[in-house]
Amino acid sequence: MEDVRTLDELSKKLTLVLSDYLSQVIVPAVLRTAVRRAVPDPKVVTMADRKNLLQQLQRSVNLYMANRTAFEKCSQQLEDVLLGDLPAPRPEDRLRTVQVKIDADIVTARAVVRDMCRTEGVARALEVTLATVISELARNIVLYAGSGVLTLTVLEGKPSVLQIQSIDSGPGIRDLASVLDGSYRSKTGMGLGLAYVRKVMDEVVIDSSPGKGTSITARKRLD
Repeated sequence: MEDVRTLDELSKKLTLVLSDYLSQVIVPAVLRTAVRRAVPDPKVVTMADRKNLLQQLQRSVNLYMANRTAFEKCSQQLEDVLLGDLPAPRPEDRLRTVQVKIDADIVTARAVVRDMCRTEGVARALEVTLATVISELARNIVLYAGSGVLTLTVLEGKPSVLQIQSIDSGPGIRDLASVLDGSYRSKTGMGLGLAYVRKVMDEVVIDSSPGKGTSITARKRLD
């Protein structure tokens, strides 16, 4: 989701807030440094850019302000400027389902998770990680189960959490321990998928047994 304001408009409002708490001599430098670190393309200020800019400004302000009450008040005003007018994600944007059967569906799943990440304002590095996770889960369905369903849900909270559920009715996983520790190698050369998912996600629950299919639930904080 792209910002409807320009960076100049945001900068003017941020300058007004910062000037109430910091010396006007250092405000331009503080703002300029934060923008340089948080906004890769000044022409397009994304939701993720806004969140990154807020974090950069809060860190800078914290260096100059010893009064915690004043710092918290300033932080809230900065947040109001940067995030206060952003529309809440629509319910349909927070629950997506992908039917997986062929290789093209892996590409679709990656596109869906990237779209959800951008709607939620997720940092680019985490977006790439989650796209890799969804690719591994979808690829496992195609290679080993033949067909299955991926359900992606953004769970409310501070921070919000992305939950990915992968369900198939394939042959199941015979040696789950070896798959999870990364020692398993299939005839196709794959086998590191679930080990990677387990490593990078905050929580992973796997229910699988031979002949009964596999259900995987993985969750990751979006902060």
